[in-house]
Amino acid sequence: MNLKVLVIAICFLSASVFADNDMKRKDISTVDDVKELRALMIKRMNTKLASGDLGKREVKFLENRIALLETKPLPTQEQIDWRKENREAVKSSRGQKGKSNAGKKRKYLQKKRNRKF
Repeated sequence: MNLKVLVIAICFLSASVFADNDMKRKDISTVDDVKELRALMIKRMNTKLASGDLGKREVKFLENRIALLETKPLPTQEQIDWRKENREAVKSSRGQKGKSNAGKKRKYLQKKRNRKF
C-alpha cells in the first residue's frame, strides 16, 4: 500500500517535468517533430535532475524515463499519418487500457481476502 502511494506521489511530483507548455503535441506531423519533442522532454528532465531537489526514488524514476525515451524507436511516417487520421480510435483505446485485467485482479484479491487459514 505504501509503495503505491509513493509511486503516485512521485508521478504527481514529476508532472511538472512533463508539462505541455512549449511542447506542441497536437502539431506532430513528421518524424522530425517527434525527435524534437523527445529531445525537449529529455532536456527538461535532465535540468530537473541537475537541480538536485529530488530524492533518490525521483532521480531513479527520471533516469529510467530518460533511458526509455532515448532507446524508444521512432514511429514511421505512416504511423504518424494513421494516428492523425484516426484520433477517435486512439482516444478510445486509451480509455480501455488496463480494463481487461481489472476484473481478474479484483476477483483474485477477493479470494485472497476470503481465504481461511
